[in-house]
Amino acid sequence: APRESWARAIGQGYARGDPEAAIEWLGQFRGEDWYARTAVTVAMDVAQMNPAAAARLVDGLDAGRGAAETQRLTNVIASSWASREPTAAAAWALDRPTEPERALAVQGVVNAWSGRDIDGARQWTLGLPQGSMRDRALTTLLTASAMRAPTGLDARVLNAFASDGARQQAVVQVVQSLAYADPARARSIADAHLTDVAARAQAERVIEAARNSPRSGFGVSGGQAPIIVRER
Repeated sequence: APRESWARAIGQGYARGDPEAAIEWLGQFRGEDWYARTAVTVAMDVAQMNPAAAARLVDGLDAGRGAAETQRLTNVIASSWASREPTAAAAWALDRPTEPERALAVQGVVNAWSGRDIDGARQWTLGLPQGSMRDRALTTLLTASAMRAPTGLDARVLNAFASDGARQQAVVQVVQSLAYADPARARSIADAHLTDVAARAQAERVIEAARNSPRSGFGVSGGQAPIIVRER
């Protein structure tokens, strides 16, 4: 335990000045049981300054160990990298070894990419193979575009979902993200696009909550995927 704490502290401090050297230094402990945990912690710091280097560190981890810890990290790396080199980050995201990692990494890419180039993010997302990962990415894209555009929803994205159920849940997500900042627009979007009774009920609860608590809202910020309100 003391060795793990020591290596983590040294690695994090080292990473702030020289991310590449920090990764190389940490490699000498690869055989330790705590290596994966420490590598994930150090990679979190490296990701903010050199996401490509953090990606290489993650790629060197045993895919069967520390999977739960690496899922959030892949989102952080993908978001940070996509804000600099979106195409490189996108390729890395799709190459993640597990479906949960791929899904989170892809969402991170889309969220960051849409902030700098909504057209490029749309083109890439629409090119993904159909499935749940693509639908989640489309939801992120639809929400991001709605937050940045004063008009209606992007029809190209809205019509690309694999099912009407996925489309309805994506619209609920948009309503949730807009409800506190622009409740009138949130209601307009709900009126225009929500035909499913359960989805409409979800949206109405969000809008009502925003009306009763106008200062405490949800939203899309910091590259984090927004929370989806679901029926219990």
